Amino acid sequence: MSAIVTTYVAEHKLNKDMSNEELSQHALALLELLTDKLKRDKGRQHFQKEYNFSKEQAFVLIPDQRICRSRSRVIPKEGGDEAGKVNICQVSDIIPDGEPIGSIVQRI
Repeated sequence: MSAIVTTYVAEHKLNKDMSNEELSQHALALLELLTDKLKRDKGRQHFQKEYNFSKEQAFVLIPDQRICRSRSRVIPKEGGDEAGKVNICQVSDIIPDGEPIGSIVQRI
């Protein structure tokens, strides 16, 4: 597991001074390499101990895959090739502004 992280850091020149936005671009690739929970946990620990990444940075690089899976089920409103990305408009259009919770429950 640490060999995967070590190789990835060397190939992609990752460092703790990179922004979370830059680091997040590597999350999907790392999730594909670290296939189970134990590997992801050990990978995060390796980023923190060996490369001095913060806990937040480690979770940006290797997110909790359960969260990624649930987000990937959301289909973009336009149905384009952005499958897997959350469309905020899709979520906010479900509940109109100012609608009481009682009427929302009745609709459901």
